[in-house]
Order: sequence, then C-alpha cells, then structure tokens
Amino acid sequence: MKRLLLSICFSTLFAAVGFARSDTTPTATLELTADSPNTSTGGGTLTFTASAADYPTDTTAIAWAVTIPAGWTYSGGVDEPSITPAPGDLVLLEWAYINIPDTGAIFSFSVDYPADILEASTITAQVVLRASSATDYGLLDVDPITFEPAPYRDQTINFPAIATRRANDDSFQLDATSPSGLPITYTVVSGPAFISGNTVTLTGAPGEVVIRAEQAGNLYYLPASSATQTFTVIPASSLVYFGEASDGEDFAAEIPAGEKNGTLFGRFRATGQYFILSFQVDSSGNVVVLDLQVLGEPTADSASLAFNSLRRRAAGDEIARAETTYTFTGTLNGGVLNLQIAELGVTMTALVEPADGPTADLAGLYEASSLNASNGTTSSIVGTTGKVYVLAVTPNIITGGTGAIATSGAFDFSTNESLHIVGSVDAPSTTVSGHLVFPDGAEDDFAGLATDTQRTDRLINLSTRAYVNGSPLITGFVIGGDQPKRVLLRAVGPSLADYCIDNPVADPRITLFDAAGSELMSSDTWSDDANAAMAATVTGAFPLPEGSLDAALVTELAPGVYTLHVNHTGAGGIAIAEIYDAAENPNSEYQRLVNISSRGDVTGGEGVLIGGFIVTGNSPKRVLVRGIGPGLAAQGVPGVLMDPQVKVYNADRQVVAANDNWQSATPVFAGQRTATATEITTANTTLGAFALADGAADAGLIVTLAPGAYTVELSASADGEQGNALIEIYELPE
Repeated sequence: MKRLLLSICFSTLFAAVGFARSDTTPTATLELTADSPNTSTGGGTLTFTASAADYPTDTTAIAWAVTIPAGWTYSGGVDEPSITPAPGDLVLLEWAYINIPDTGAIFSFSVDYPADILEASTITAQVVLRASSATDYGLLDVDPITFEPAPYRDQTINFPAIATRRANDDSFQLDATSPSGLPITYTVVSGPAFISGNTVTLTGAPGEVVIRAEQAGNLYYLPASSATQTFTVIPASSLVYFGEASDGEDFAAEIPAGEKNGTLFGRFRATGQYFILSFQVDSSGNVVVLDLQVLGEPTADSASLAFNSLRRRAAGDEIARAETTYTFTGTLNGGVLNLQIAELGVTMTALVEPADGPTADLAGLYEASSLNASNGTTSSIVGTTGKVYVLAVTPNIITGGTGAIATSGAFDFSTNESLHIVGSVDAPSTTVSGHLVFPDGAEDDFAGLATDTQRTDRLINLSTRAYVNGSPLITGFVIGGDQPKRVLLRAVGPSLADYCIDNPVADPRITLFDAAGSELMSSDTWSDDANAAMAATVTGAFPLPEGSLDAALVTELAPGVYTLHVNHTGAGGIAIAEIYDAAENPNSEYQRLVNISSRGDVTGGEGVLIGGFIVTGNSPKRVLVRGIGPGLAAQGVPGVLMDPQVKVYNADRQVVAANDNWQSATPVFAGQRTATATEITTANTTLGAFALADGAADAGLIVTLAPGAYTVELSASADGEQGNALIEIYELPE
C-alpha cells in the first residue's frame, strides 16, 4: 500500500516535527471527496479534494496521508502526487501538505486507475494535526471512500430504417447506435447483399434484404436485444442526379442501369450556353470526360444531334469534336457527384435521387425528335422525386431548364428563353411525347423513347406503284444485318381494279435479281407459291383473290442488295411492287428492310410513281426521301423526267413533307423546318447514296415520322411532263 509520501515514511514524519502522544489531542473536521463514485471499464482518473476545518487556532501543521489500491498511481508520478495548491515550505514538512492557520486548509490531487476493475476499490486517509499550545498531536482518521465498478446498464439499439435500393446502387454504410457507445455488429440474415463491418454491398440481384444489428455488452452494459431492418432491392435502374452549380445554374445527370457512361445537361452562366457532357466513371470513382458539346449554334447543333444521338453517345459512339476551353474534373462516390470546371471556377455537386421516390418508375434519360421536321431534339432527364430537366435543341432555338413532373408523367413549364414545354412520359412503354410552344406561338410536336429501351422502329411493307408499259417497274431494296430474312414479294395488277384503279396491268410477272444482276427466281401467278397466302396473313397484306393473275414469291434472303422487276404480259397498265418483312416477329430481329428505290415511267393522271411504307415500332423514324430525274440521265438512263417533285402523305392523306428541288426548301405548313442542302448531302454520304448534282432539279427531303403508314408520290412539277424517274426511301441511322 502506498501513502502520500515523497522521501520518508509516515513515522519519520512524527519524529521530525517533535510530535508526542498524550491523552489530550487536537481535533478537526476532515473530509476527503472524489469527483465520481465509480470507476469505468476503460480506466481513468479520479480527482480528490481534501479539506480541514474546525481545527485549533494555534495549529501549526496539518499533514495528510492517503492510501491507494495496488495498481493505482498518482498523476504526478508513481509515488509523488501533484498537489494543488503546492505545499508550503515554512517547516520541515515541505513534502506533505502543510497548512498554516492563515492559509486555506484545502487541496486537490489526482489518481489514475487501471482498466477492467471488477471489484470495489477503497481509498483511505489519515491526518496528523499539531497545535503549538499542546505537547501532543492528533492522528485523525478520515472516512474512507469506496468506488464501485460502473454498474451494469440496459442498452437498446437504435437501428434507423434502410431506404429502398436499386440493384446497381453503390455500397452504403449502416449507422445503428446504442447508449453505451460500443460498436454494433451486423449480419445479413437473408437477401442479395453481403456486409463487411458496417458497409453493405449489393450483389446486383433484386430481392428483400434482412439485416440484424447486435451489441454484446461488456463489464458495465448488458447485451442489447438484437434489432433488424428489412429493405427492398429493386431491379437495376437509371441513376439520376439533380444539383445546382456554384454559379446558380441547375444541372442534371443520368447513368443507365448497369453502365458506367453517363450524360449531363447544364448551362454555363458566364456565357449563357447550354452543354451536353458525356462522361465515364472509372473503377476509382473518377469522372472521365468522353465528350463535351457546347451548344451555341442552333442549326448546326440540331443537325449534329440528329446524326449523333444521345443513345449513340451513351454507347461510346461519339463523333470527333474540336477541343473546348472547358476542363471538367471530379468524382462520383457514395452517391455524390462532384465536378469542377477549372476555367470558370465553378463547382457542381449533386446527390443521387432515391430509388423509391414518387416518380421512380419514370426515371431515366429520354430522347425525342421533332415530328414532321428535318431535325430537332427534345431530351429529358427525369428523376425519382418529381423533377425533370428538359433540353430542347432545334434550328430555331436552344433552351432548357428544370421543372416538375407529376406521378402521371405530365410536365409543363417555361424556360429562361421563354419557350413553353408541355410533355408526358408513359412509364409502361418508356415513351415521351409533347410539344414545344415557341415565343411567337408556333408549336413543335415531339415524340421519343428512353435511351436505355431498345428501339424497334423500322420500315416494313415497302411498296411502289407505277405505270408499266414498255419498260419494267424496277424496285431495289436492301436487307441489313448479318442473318437471312424471310420476305414476301408481290406484283399486283388485276386486283387493283377492286381498289378504284382504272387501268391495272392484267398479267404482271415478278423477277428477283441479286446485286450482280443474276436472276434468283420469278413468279407469274401468286397461287404457284403455297406460302404466299399465309405470308400475306402474317404481314397484314391485303388478300389476293383466288385464281387472280397477280404474282408473288416467299423466300429467305441473305443481307444485301436486291432488285425486283415487274413486267407484264399483254397490255400495259398500273402495277404495284410490294416487299414485306415476313418474319413471325419482325421487331425481334436486327435484320431489316432499310431502304427501297423504284424506277418507272411517270405520266399524268394515275401514272405518278408512288412508294408506300410503314413505320412501325416504339419510336419515330427519320427518313431521307429522294425523287430522281436528271440524276438518272447522268447515269445513262434515257427519257428521264427532268423536273420531279415528291410529296409525303400520312394515312389520312395529309401532306406532311414535300420538295421540288433538293437545294431549295418546300415547307408544307408555316414554320416547318426543312433540311438544308448540306444536311441532305451529309445524309447521302452517310447512307452511301449517289450524290445529287449542284443545281439539279432532283427532289430530296428529310423528315421524322411517327409510327404509321405513309406514301410518297413522285410526279412532274409541270403538267404534261413525263419520263423515267426514280423514287428512293432510306431510313437514317438514329
């Protein structure tokens, strides 16, 4: 046991000061107190206060001796306490606390104790009191202090609810707590997740996850009752971020389900320009810029977006661009997107939208095209909490901004540039449609699809009608892809009389040629092919009467270029060449009919050259339509129509697009945006179509068409003109 001594023992103290015992001893009121009645599990420090009162007025010395348990130490050293105030130095007892009557008889000292004390610990003390009026001294006992280990306490676990997560969400941390402050242990009871420490990582599968939290207690706390939380993991879906840059501009970003490439819409306040940032998140969470398109010139930018869609950008298929002066750097970690624009000193921060927000079923990136126009794109990023960022890029205006979207999918707001945007998203089909209202009151309809939904738009049921007399009706078509496609080919003449055609070909014949001009097969009567009637039913083609002299073939063709010739036996007249996609489920196949071109004689009345086609699928289709006359003469075809014009009709026989001369616009309604000569030239190059001569009277147009049935009529610009002409219909790449 140790006492409050520095260099000499307690008995030596008495001799040194000349104390002697007698029957009469001085008395005093003495007290030793501590700042806590308990010791704690991790060890600690106790601070004591010693005081003396009611002692004789002629007291010359008061000396304290304190006994501490084994393993305890004074804060000033193993045997040396740190006393406050310091002991006096007027007498020999300078190593102990000496009280002279005119000084305060109180001091404090600190004692350190070890960890994990299991039993009660007692501190004892004695005081030597000396008065000058007496020859005796007093050895006075002080009430001992007993310290109990911190008592066992109940504890409960506070385990906050866990929000619904997407299967592609980042790992996240749990934050359960207990009053003890002791660490919580977590276990995945069931479900598509695993845990390390307090970090949960999802396996990528949907399902329900149950996690148990436990705290086993220690010397002072009882074990807590376990707590569990259950949360739902929904299938992987888009990750959407909405935020505000340090310059006050809103922005939004989207990363498709399971992907690392994303798209961000925003605006530079310093220049007023909108921009599209294509980026990738690497394995370390760093944002790597793939492409930055600063939108500043409506005509050029709208044409660029038409040929280089957001869908293609998301797949990493970007066209080369000139370097910009803006450098984006940043990270995406823990659901937080942080970006910096070095040259502008702008920071951008956004949190990922929760998986279970009220508009979660609508969330994603949508791309829509302006209908019945050459180009124009209205793109939208929809979040899960009722927010939408719309960016409209047309040849007339570039504008965007953030608005509200209802759980029904409807949105309606105005942008900084006074453009009014009204639209709606349909969750089941992931389609978007609506219209733009320009400041001058003009409207622009748009329709489109989520970029992570597979597009099924395509051209099917291609047909051409022409007058067949001395020369055949020649129809060319292309099958894309890398697998064979089943097709129905028909040459219809006699049956046209049932559809109000006054002069049909009485007995047409159909012949199929490959790209080298070799004949592959032919037919003179449709009933010769037993599969023709069934194929007509599958494709929805109008039925041919039993025993009619119309011709038909059903066959499988490898990808490539083919030519169909329709001739006649006997008198000439009007005939239709038809090419149908005869697959059982055309939308499930990549192989497709990508264009049709038909050449025939154009005369007055019923002798116009007509091409028919159907746009099918879940998204609008952008097509190039050409009416070639002079261009045939340059390729050695005699007797051409020198000034053709083309008109595109919808199923209601309304003209939706037209052109007379390919380098000049021919709008069919006020405000219609038509393709420029540059855009048509670019389309020709993209598709591999032969170039149109500068100044030639050939016709050409680009138009975006909603799913439906359409016809293209090629006729002479002036009454009385006639000649050989070529009508071409191409689907443009998305």
